[in-house]
Amino acid sequence: MVATKSTSFIATLAPDGNLLIPDEAKELLKLDGVKQVSIVFDQHGVHFFPLKMTIDEVKGSVPGVTGVSEDFGEEIKAAVDEAMAKKYGLHNRMGGADDPNDGNGG
Repeated sequence: MVATKSTSFIATLAPDGNLLIPDEAKELLKLDGVKQVSIVFDQHGVHFFPLKMTIDEVKGSVPGVTGVSEDFGEEIKAAVDEAMAKKYGLHNRMGGADDPNDGNGG
């Protein structure tokens, strides 16, 4: 079946909350063999996107990255500090040997 300018179907909402989509609509949406559908609402209407894998199937499907810290907060702080130092010439503003404002003659 090919969609014309406007094609409509009536879906049934079952008592258990499942949305029953007619076979013709499933064909147009290319839902054959699909387990889940993403439903997106925007200013143009409602869109259905077939998900080729469920979230559970995606989990673990890509090997983990090794050698990466679990403490992203510290990594983010270090990256921000480095970027600020590079952009504004700020170095060790918390005091210490590199800080000329700390009275240590740094």
